[in-house]
Amino acid sequence: MANAAASPRVSVVIPTYRHRDFVMATLESVWAQTFTDYEVIVVNDGSPDDTDALLTPAADAGRIRYIVQPNGGQANARNRGLREARGEFIALLDDDDLWVIDKLQVQVDALDANPNVAVVYGRAAPIDNAGYDTIPLGENGEPLVLPWETPTGNVYESFARQNWILSPGQCLIRRSALDALPDPAPFDPDPVLRGCDDWDLWLRLAQDHPFSFQDRVALRYRFHAGNASHDVLQMHRSTLGVFRKHRKRVASGRHARLWADAFRKGKEWSAHDLLSRSQMLYIQSGRECDPAPANTALRLLRFLARSQPSYCLRPAYLARVARLLRNAVRFRLRPKISALRDTS
Repeated sequence: MANAAASPRVSVVIPTYRHRDFVMATLESVWAQTFTDYEVIVVNDGSPDDTDALLTPAADAGRIRYIVQPNGGQANARNRGLREARGEFIALLDDDDLWVIDKLQVQVDALDANPNVAVVYGRAAPIDNAGYDTIPLGENGEPLVLPWETPTGNVYESFARQNWILSPGQCLIRRSALDALPDPAPFDPDPVLRGCDDWDLWLRLAQDHPFSFQDRVALRYRFHAGNASHDVLQMHRSTLGVFRKHRKRVASGRHARLWADAFRKGKEWSAHDLLSRSQMLYIQSGRECDPAPANTALRLLRFLARSQPSYCLRPAYLARVARLLRNAVRFRLRPKISALRDTS
């Protein structure tokens, strides 16, 4: 662990709330790292349990920098930790997950070797409440993780379709890339994005920086009843919030087709209220798709028909589709009208 007076290479930021049963194991996985030039910043986000009593001895011993604040949500807690961070690289870790022993060393080496890369990430392997692997191990002892898509390099288009990083604990982030963001805080505290604020960050970073994927497990991700991902309705709302926030960029130019791919998943969503919102947002984005609006209109009609046919009869949807089709016809006729004017 880095000397308190020196600037460490890595700042480990751990927000904690109501996970007194897991947080010490999380810290032990940090203290066991083969890479030692780091600081640990733990932000107690107003946890009402006895988390404070557990963490105070570690703070008194200088093993962590400990901050207690009123409850403001995970995004605010992460941002508070980032404001205190002094490291060249940022490693975020949730208070119920575990790192593999060489996670920091491997990822620091990767960022050192690729100075243009903003984020390096590895795989996440699930563990249960007791910390045991929930999937079989391979011959080398590594968990046989699910075959997620693992984009590398320019990842914006892939991440615009879906967040391929299960948890920020899989990642190491270059601090200078975070500092270059125009936003006042790296993690958007808007409640609409709760549970997807990390995805929003990856999209903003990916606009200007490449990512690098390492095909090895970096994180043991603990599945339990308290996971934010278990709140299905909130995750749907947050997903729509991310789409809405990034709508103008994704729905313009060569990214327009991503909206068709992303919102096609709407037919699989269970909540009709959210499905309705996804369709409305799709229409809204379609009106802003500059090239080939006729194709956008057709994709929109197919989406509405397949996802929830009854919605196709609603006047609000029909009116918006009609406007989109009218604009598409004008778009198609514009070159012919211009040609006629030139010859007259």
